[in-house]
Amino acid sequence: MLSIKHFLFLYLLLISFTSIAQENTLGIGIGGGAMQSYGDADNGLSFQPAFQAELEINLNKRVNLITDFHAGKMVNGNYDISAVTQPFYARYFVTNISGVSALVTYNLFELDKNATSWNQAFKSLYVGVGIGFEKVNVLSIRTEATLANGEKYLFSIRETPYVQVAIPVVAGFNYYIPQSPLAVGIKGQLGIIPQDELEGYATNINGKPDFYALGSISLKYYFKKANRHNSNKGL
Repeated sequence: MLSIKHFLFLYLLLISFTSIAQENTLGIGIGGGAMQSYGDADNGLSFQPAFQAELEINLNKRVNLITDFHAGKMVNGNYDISAVTQPFYARYFVTNISGVSALVTYNLFELDKNATSWNQAFKSLYVGVGIGFEKVNVLSIRTEATLANGEKYLFSIRETPYVQVAIPVVAGFNYYIPQSPLAVGIKGQLGIIPQDELEGYATNINGKPDFYALGSISLKYYFKKANRHNSNKGL
């Protein structure tokens, strides 16, 4: 199976040649936000801090290639099982997660050179989809439980670090700072895990794939054609 580092190397090589050949805008961004997991546990709200960075290639006014990097912690499940009678609600886990994704995004509107900055931000709305890999490192996980009805239950788990394939779906927008190569990006990302082992439990007890939600705010810098959104030449 292709490892994260091999996938990252090949993808960066590809977009680097694409950028050089077509002289497209190259941008980098770094920021942070919050991550929420949904998997084989009692999925109450438990937002955890997360780091996110991205490398962006603008192919044209609407289509972009983005390499997304993210890392954070996931905590979820029912810690107190004193009243639990169903195995599903007895699960609890704490994991570190880090991943890389390759996405294609599409701007919903074309930017208007005569629009105000905030209107340009609205017109930079985009959606996208891609594929990626998530490395999961289990820090703490409930392997067995004695339920309130006296039943003992043993969970099937993944104890060593492992990699899961992800299907990321994203939506966001950028606020391009006037007369500057900088932009502020706001993005929401949903990572679907078809293998259903995001949090360390190796069985699908609820019949649904695992997934996570990640919201972030980042500061972006564009190396070429940085002011094309605020310049008469760029539109």
